[in-house]
Amino acid sequence: MTNMERACIGCKVRGGYLQPGGYTYTACDSQGERIPLGAPLEAILSIEEDTPADAFTGVFPWKSIYEELDPVFLEICGGGEVVFFGPVDELQRRFSSEGCMLEIAARSMAALLLDNEAIPQTYAYPSLPLLFERHGKPYGFTEWKGEPSGFSVPFTITKGMSEWEVLSLFCSRYLKVPLRARGKRLEALEKRKEEFPLLQFGREIPILECSAENKMCERYSEILVKPENTETFALSVFDGEAKSLGIRRRRLLSGSTEQAREALVKAARRAFCVEVMSPGLPEAGVGAAACLTLPNWRREISGLYVSGLRYILSSSGERCRYTLRKKEVDV
Repeated sequence: MTNMERACIGCKVRGGYLQPGGYTYTACDSQGERIPLGAPLEAILSIEEDTPADAFTGVFPWKSIYEELDPVFLEICGGGEVVFFGPVDELQRRFSSEGCMLEIAARSMAALLLDNEAIPQTYAYPSLPLLFERHGKPYGFTEWKGEPSGFSVPFTITKGMSEWEVLSLFCSRYLKVPLRARGKRLEALEKRKEEFPLLQFGREIPILECSAENKMCERYSEILVKPENTETFALSVFDGEAKSLGIRRRRLLSGSTEQAREALVKAARRAFCVEVMSPGLPEAGVGAAACLTLPNWRREISGLYVSGLRYILSSSGERCRYTLRKKEVDV
C-alpha cells in the first residue's frame, strides 16, 4: 500500500479525515448563507492534544463575491466528512502586484467556549446534561456524550473561568475523564485507542527534516499540594528522576496528590520532543504510536506517539510536521 493510499484510508484527525483533493471550503455568513471559497493557494491546519481548539489559516485567490463577504464560520469537507468547522477569527483582503488574495484564520468550535467567560454560580446537584445545557448548547454545540448521572457534591464556578474551563473541570473532577470537542459534539469519555497503524519514520515514512530536544526547564522536581477544605500545602509529590538530574523547580497545587502526579507526568512529557517533517498528507492523527530511525543514529527511538501535527499546503506541495513525545515517562 502506498503512502497516498494509506493517507486516504487512515488519515483521521480530530473530527474528520484529510483526503487528497476533493476538499470543499465554505464560508457561512450571519444570515446562514453558504459561500463556496474554492481551493486555497496556501493552507495550514494545526492540531495539538493539549489545545482544545484546532486552528486553520488559508489563502484563497480573489473572487468578486468576496467583496461583501463577512463570514462567521468556516467549514472544510473532504471524503464525505466535515474535517473542520468553527468560527472565523480574522479576515484579510490583500492586494499586491502578485494579485488579490483573501486570507482566513479560523478555529474549531471549542474556541467559542475558550473565548467566553462563565457567570459565577454554584450548582447544588451538577450533572453533565445540566452543564451542557447551560454552558455548551448556547454556543452552538448540539450533542454530548458521557455519564449523565448527577452528583450531590456542589460544583462552584468562580469569576474568571471560561466556559471551557467550567466543563473541563467538571469532567475531570467529577467524571474523572477528559473533555473533548469533536465538531459540534462534546465528549466526556475515557481516552480511546485510535485505529492507527504504527508510524515508522525513517523506514516507511520518509523524513525531510528532524530535530530532537530535551527541555529540562519544563520539568518540576516537586509539587506541594493543598487538599480541598484545608489551609496549608501539607503534602508533597516528587519527580525522582528530575531530582536525580539536578532539577530544582517547585510548583504549588490546590487539589489532590493524584492531580499533582498527573502534572509531573505532563511536565516530563513536555520536556522531550521530536519534530519530524514528512512529505504528503498526514499518515495518521493525534494519538498514533510512532517510532523513529535516522541514518546517522545506531538505534531506533520507540515508544513515541503523535502529540500534535501541522498539515501544510504551499507552492512546494503538501507536507506534514509531526510532534512526537514519549508515551511512558518516569517520575
